[in-house]
Amino acid sequence: MENRFVFHISIALLLLSAPCLTCPARANSNWNIQTVDSTSDVGRTTSIAIDKAGQPHISYIDYTKGSLKYAAFNGSTWNIQTVTSTGVSGYNTFTAIALDAAGQPHISYDNQAREQLNYADFNGATWDIRTLDSSQQMGSFTSLALDPAGRPHISYADSKNYDLMYATFNGSKWNIATVDSNGVVGWDSSIALDANQNPHICYTGSTNYDLKYAAFVG
Repeated sequence: MENRFVFHISIALLLLSAPCLTCPARANSNWNIQTVDSTSDVGRTTSIAIDKAGQPHISYIDYTKGSLKYAAFNGSTWNIQTVTSTGVSGYNTFTAIALDAAGQPHISYDNQAREQLNYADFNGATWDIRTLDSSQQMGSFTSLALDPAGRPHISYADSKNYDLMYATFNGSKWNIATVDSNGVVGWDSSIALDANQNPHICYTGSTNYDLKYAAFVG
């Protein structure tokens, strides 16, 4: 596996370094580039959502302080908050953000210290943080979608058993299901909801290095 990974990286670096003779000229003059947070080693495993006013909301990890952070732009300045500093550490602490109908942020992430799937949502004043799956080695490669009622749907990996997992809230309790346990799966998951609020998940794994797709049919 290690040799295959290095080979792919080498090819990518070669392609990046080679000139593109057929590509159009590129410039960054049309991009507004800002440094949002430079307080320490920040910006790992970012996720972004755009509100109705077109303003960005970003979840990310402050690796130096071991914190989950949230940044939102109000049109003139960035508002940066520390969501939690409990159990968040490591290069591979994954985050995913989504906004509800009121524009409030919801974030799923893995508590790497305790190897749990956690969920944080902002009520306008404070962050409510809860543990969704406390089984061992849960929460990697998380992805989050909210339905019109603001209820979360989360895909993530069980890194102990190498399964793809799915968690959702029905209004009164959390339901957790194993979606795929065929081989080593669940990496790099991404979730979306259809018009009937059924989840669709794409993901991969190292068994056959395949792209996989799972859709809930009721």
